[in-house]
Amino acid sequence: MKESVGGLVRRRLKKYLLISIFCGYIVQAQDQLVSQTAHIPAGTRFATPQLKSTEKETWIVVFVHGIMSVQPHLNAANFLRFMADDVQKTTYSKTVELMRQDPIFYQYQAMQGFGLVPVNTADRTPGNASCALANVLNRITEQCYPTKQVDPHYYTFGWSGLLSVRQRYLDSKQLFLALEKEVAAFRERGINPKVKVIGYSHGGNVVLNLGAVAQNFPNSTLSIDEAIFWGMPVQRETDSCINSPIFKKIYHFYSAGDRVQKLDFFSFRRFLSEQKFKRRRHSLKLPAKLIQIQIKITRNARHTRKNQDQFEHTFDFTDPAVVSGNSHLLRDSSPGHAELWAFGWSQTHYRSTFALAPLPAISLIPFYMYILESVEKYTSPYAPIIIDVRPEHGLALVKNIKNRKFYSVFNFIQPDRFKELQELALVFKPERFDEQLINEHIKQAYTVAKKHYLDNWSKAPHRVRKRKLAKKMALQEVANGAKAKQLN
Repeated sequence: MKESVGGLVRRRLKKYLLISIFCGYIVQAQDQLVSQTAHIPAGTRFATPQLKSTEKETWIVVFVHGIMSVQPHLNAANFLRFMADDVQKTTYSKTVELMRQDPIFYQYQAMQGFGLVPVNTADRTPGNASCALANVLNRITEQCYPTKQVDPHYYTFGWSGLLSVRQRYLDSKQLFLALEKEVAAFRERGINPKVKVIGYSHGGNVVLNLGAVAQNFPNSTLSIDEAIFWGMPVQRETDSCINSPIFKKIYHFYSAGDRVQKLDFFSFRRFLSEQKFKRRRHSLKLPAKLIQIQIKITRNARHTRKNQDQFEHTFDFTDPAVVSGNSHLLRDSSPGHAELWAFGWSQTHYRSTFALAPLPAISLIPFYMYILESVEKYTSPYAPIIIDVRPEHGLALVKNIKNRKFYSVFNFIQPDRFKELQELALVFKPERFDEQLINEHIKQAYTVAKKHYLDNWSKAPHRVRKRKLAKKMALQEVANGAKAKQLN
């Protein structure tokens, strides 16, 4: 029996009505779920606190650099050495040692000599990148906390810079002892400093290893008030150290534009490194003191800058495309690996179109910390947040990574003030610094290191015989000298 047209229409209307009601319940349930997981109330604007601090905060702020370039050493023999973590007494280790002692590599990042070295913030010599970063950080701190009394003391910690898990642990031990000594020196002067250690790239793993080192010093009172990891490859060998009590707060920053962070695969325990910390069911739980942040930087498209109506539309946060940054009016300028920590005159892997140029993204740390103080109670170590800085708009959007349409808005440094910071950085730009110059210094270090390896460490039979013969002749000369002395 055929169904009438009216019956068919009624049945389909009933079906669509039930589907609509069901979808309505789903949407309502999702809205309730999102409100619980979004963490930060949508559309919230936070004002800069104006309460004046009555106490001065003294901070020891330490920058820990990453590894030196391994590009000239990527061959089959060294590949196996990297995998086995056996890099000592090699051409690679000697090359890196010579590069670490070469001041040319101090000119584009916060790096000085070996060990804990104070940064002279008054030395504005061109090429003093450590001083440049310290001065920019001071300026941004003053703008973010206009009424807060902060007395920062900046240092760099120079380590071997080798691509070696074992060596990073040994270098971390030296960092631990140096921090203990420095904190003790402050306390002798009646000052109880807070400690902030900022490690970028594998320098972050040197900092993270402090958790493992601290286990060997149970009577130590050293604690790290803020451990900041900046583009650090997260690795199974050290990730459990985040639960160490030596760390009071941990902030892990990473960028979606960083293609290098995950590429360290030189281990038999894992395939690639991770961008963020992840829970492992039976072996790793993420502590509440951990906050994970994806940093994003958005700029206007060229045609947007020329069209006032389009520029004004980029402030319309009722447009989901504007909020997400996927609008045709905007461009994603999120930092690559080098742009996270290197000044723009490094040129290598630093774009001329980078929205912060010539500043590295790490210079915005005071602003990021100011935001995190306001939203910390909404965060979870398992749910990273996105901080989307838009310098041309003088704003920053904070979004939950799982649902990007939920956001909060912060006032960023205004464009004219930000331009002053860029000009301040350019005061430190060296007269000549380009990729050709860097390659020349790397080649020179490699040539010297190769000769040193052949003369001292090579296990080739003829090299071993040559060293034995040289040693024998040296001993013979000493013996002959002694005999001649006796005869006289």
